[in-house]
Amino acid sequence: MLNPLFGLEEQLGMSYLFICHDMAIVRHFADRVAVMRKGRITGEAPAPVSYDLMKPST
Repeated sequence: MLNPLFGLEEQLGMSYLFICHDMAIVRHFADRVAVMRKGRITGEAPAPVSYDLMKPST
């Protein structure tokens, strides 16, 4: 279902804001990733993302 959507991204030069909890999908499709906690961005990095970025802050 997502492959045709991201195929259009390449053909038309489009960008997407994709909100997802499935890191397998994020790793497959994302160029950049931002991690949010309680409505605030707590980390941002180019994909593939290190799991350190996703660890909860203590």
